Amino acid sequence: MSADRINDDRPRVVGLIRFLNNLLESWQLEATQAIVLLGLDPGDESYASAVLTGWVPLKGRDAKDRIVYLYQIRKTLSALFRDESVENEWLREPHTLLNERSPTDLILEGSMEHLLLVREYVDAAAGR
Repeated sequence: MSADRINDDRPRVVGLIRFLNNLLESWQLEATQAIVLLGLDPGDESYASAVLTGWVPLKGRDAKDRIVYLYQIRKTLSALFRDESVENEWLREPHTLLNERSPTDLILEGSMEHLLLVREYVDAAAGR
């Protein structure tokens, strides 16, 4: 068996997915919530699981764009809050400018509109 064959049988977790897995851990979200973050349908659990473990590649521009927006949110928040627990508290508390909703609640509704709203709100909170 060649080295190439061995590598072909192993899952590959690429940068975007590695980030998403780290984000789920940092934000204390369940792996099943990745379905919503990626904009997938509720019946796509097995596909989402295969993507998160690196067995299948992530498909679709929309899902990749969503991860990029999440990355931008996370990057800004980690600069704003040096403590991950404070960041998580901020993400989960209601905010007046978000109609008394939390950023996490909005993101987990699954719409691209809410994801972009949270990104803009985080940028504004950081003075950008």
